[in-house]
Amino acid sequence: VAERPKDPWSSFQRGFVRVPNGEIYYEVMGKGDPVVLVHGGAMDHRMWDDQFEKFANKYRVIRYDVRGSGLSRSPYGPHRDYEELRMLLDHLKIDRANLVWLDLGGRIVVDFAIAYPGNMSSCIR
Repeated sequence: VAERPKDPWSSFQRGFVRVPNGEIYYEVMGKGDPVVLVHGGAMDHRMWDDQFEKFANKYRVIRYDVRGSGLSRSPYGPHRDYEELRMLLDHLKIDRANLVWLDLGGRIVVDFAIAYPGNMSSCIR
């Protein structure tokens, strides 16, 4: 008897994590090693639509809206995007993650790697 393929949508979660002066929107799906998708400038979490479900067949995939993008409820003001990424990972109880980025996400990932080198498994562009 063939085993039924897993439905990654059965593990889908979404929500907001509180950050100073706002909230960051996120979505999580799948099980396995965590992979965080960091979107490019003038974009939001939806830029990863094609990858989100595919990656969730093997990984725990997290995508989110950086402050000022998409569904994040965060007014502009002094902040550090890489610290808000750390707050998201803390909220999700993730110690180490693989980070995938495009464009603006590269700045966030590099800053994150410098500030929290022990919390990054790999970085993929």
